Amino acid sequence: MYVTQFRYDDELLTNPHIWGRPADANPSCICAASRAPSPAGSNRYTPSLEALWATARPWEGTTTDKNPKE
Repeated sequence: MYVTQFRYDDELLTNPHIWGRPADANPSCICAASRAPSPAGSNRYTPSLEALWATARPWEGTTTDKNPKE
């Protein structure tokens, strides 16, 4: 299982996915965590998302590349 996370302002949306399954076989739920009034849920996920984002690099290929740039 893995998740897609979207963060904007004080909101964090998390969408779970089942690895190896088509999109329509994944749960259709989105978990929302807000920093206000209680930041506990958001504070669990935000550091992970920020650490990943800090290492992100621009995509230099296309979605159809068979041999992405190294």
